[in-house]
Amino acid sequence: MFDSNLIVILFYSGEFFLTDFSESLIDLFSAVKTGKTNEIQKLLNSLKGEETLINWLKDYRDSYGSGVLSWAVKNSDQETIELLLEAGAEPDEINARGETPLLNSLDQNNENLIRIFLEAGADTEKKDFAGNTPLTKAVSTGNVSIVEMVLENEYSTPDLEERNGEGYTPILLAVDLGHLEIVEYLLDQGADFLKKNSEGRTILHLTALHNDFEILDLFLEKEETKIILEDKDADGNTALLLASSHDSVECLEKLIQLGADLLQLNASGKTGLEEAERQKYHHVTKILKKVLTEKLFFATKHGKDDLCRNILQIGISPNPIDQEGNTPLHVAVIYNQISTTELLLQWNASPFLKNLNGKSPLDIAKEEEKIEFVQILEPEPEKD
Repeated sequence: MFDSNLIVILFYSGEFFLTDFSESLIDLFSAVKTGKTNEIQKLLNSLKGEETLINWLKDYRDSYGSGVLSWAVKNSDQETIELLLEAGAEPDEINARGETPLLNSLDQNNENLIRIFLEAGADTEKKDFAGNTPLTKAVSTGNVSIVEMVLENEYSTPDLEERNGEGYTPILLAVDLGHLEIVEYLLDQGADFLKKNSEGRTILHLTALHNDFEILDLFLEKEETKIILEDKDADGNTALLLASSHDSVECLEKLIQLGADLLQLNASGKTGLEEAERQKYHHVTKILKKVLTEKLFFATKHGKDDLCRNILQIGISPNPIDQEGNTPLHVAVIYNQISTTELLLQWNASPFLKNLNGKSPLDIAKEEEKIEFVQILEPEPEKD
């Protein structure tokens, strides 16, 4: 008649009672696995309205932990899925990994199946055992239409800020995967872009990590982005430090324009310049040295000695020249910054280098009768 061992397997969980429908249920499961639609239709018609069928469709799991609906999804069998749902199958059926048919359909990037399960009322907040949500799975497809379908369906609206098992909100995940259109869409939906993932990384860290400068541009348009500009991840990296250590030239330049601090230290006590030099990222090194040199001139002009010292400590030359041929020491004398002049001399700034007018810092001090500066700059006479 039928193999009793199959009956034992028939319910992976729960009790099974031998009924007149046992053989039909076994045949139905076999037909679903093999995609025999006509046979499925025939068997479902013969069992229509039977409570045994409805319970079996909801509770049955095979030895792999998969239900009947899960097998139909594996086969991308749209017609069978519609038949099973109409017969009473549970749209939120869970397999051994905690996956629902909706989550599996999202893995397949199958818009038709996704739409079917959403219209069947599938729960868009159910996570699998790895913590993946339907919305984060939708983001992973890279298809903005699927994301829109999941987020805006009228049957079950997901939480726009729900994190997956790795601590990513949908917008953080979209940024990390480089899905520009999806990032734009989620921003339009009001996603919070100031949050961090489980590693403490913000959208700025993630764009810097992958040099996704087009995505970064979306956030640079927003004033709130400055709030997270100097945030550090679990390794003590700001976004600029990550850009420097990953050769992300375009993102680095944009972060500098936003006002990122070039002198921040990571957990290893290194600046972006030191990390770039260590890894021989020549373009990044050139950019950072240029900007730091400009900051040295600014700090010298305004007497910001701590800033001068910090810049000189990481290897910036004390004797660069500006467009007029002036060194920072020229600038310190011109703007009467006595303590800055002393600091620059301690770092081996030369009082004798001449600008385009042929004048050294010492010449300027003498010409303008800045006696205190002359005393500092003029070398002591040699003793007999």
